[in-house]
Amino acid sequence: MLLNLNQIGQIAVPVADPDRSEAFYQDVLGLRKLYRFGDLCFSDCAGVRLLLDKVRDGTTTTPCACIYFRCADIALTCRRKIEMTPGVQSRNDTPVGGGATTQPMRRG
Repeated sequence: MLLNLNQIGQIAVPVADPDRSEAFYQDVLGLRKLYRFGDLCFSDCAGVRLLLDKVRDGTTTTPCACIYFRCADIALTCRRKIEMTPGVQSRNDTPVGGGATTQPMRRG
């Protein structure tokens, strides 16, 4: 039996406000909604399931991972997404607290 761990099936992201976070990932970033069960929101991100999970009382939403999206021009994409989204004037207005970066990924 081969243990092949080269494909991600799901990424879980803790969030304080599932409604706001779901709207951000779907309406701003354009991820397709799969389904929702209470405070568990599932979206599709190019074949990887994104789970937004509400943190429970007494816990914080300290980021536990960064999600890097691939696109041709991240700075332009961030600017356009901000321009197209009512009420969002900067990356810090998003539910991910400005987690987007305009720095290119380096390989190697």
